[in-house]
Amino acid sequence: FAWIYEQINKNPEFAALEFDPVTGVPTKAQFDPIVGLFDDEQSFFVENVEKLDVHTETQAALDTARMKWEETGLIDYRYGFNWSCFCIDEYTARVWIDVVDGEVSSVVRQDNGVDANVDDFVTVDGLFDRIQEAIDEDAAAITAQFDPETGLPTSVFIDYSYMIADEEIGWTASDLERS
Repeated sequence: FAWIYEQINKNPEFAALEFDPVTGVPTKAQFDPIVGLFDDEQSFFVENVEKLDVHTETQAALDTARMKWEETGLIDYRYGFNWSCFCIDEYTARVWIDVVDGEVSSVVRQDNGVDANVDDFVTVDGLFDRIQEAIDEDAAAITAQFDPETGLPTSVFIDYSYMIADEEIGWTASDLERS
């Protein structure tokens, strides 16, 4: 686009531009500063523009981690967890999440033993689902680290839009124990 604007600002005698009707990407640009002058023309043509999947590596890592998690066969377990977001302290406090038969059964703050709202927390499968949703929604940025043995998503950060402040969310998870 910058090159096209630069050429237009030179007031060429001839200019032809075409854009992809769906993406708006310039597909053809031809400029002739002086018609009749030999070899002063400039042009470019663009074909087969495809959207780059910036989450390919994250998807591959997620798939591998989920497979490792499934291999553990765990449906009764406990793990330490905390959200990382622009949220109230009660929401970001470190908790123990107890899972029985694949469902969150209790959530207890590690610092004071007080029960937390079970609805604000998910199983490890739920953590995988949140990462998948971010990939599917084409979040602006996703970083994820997984335990190499169990696949547990140990450190995750998701920024859904660079243009929105404070909507980012992340978490840390650790200390997985069989129940």
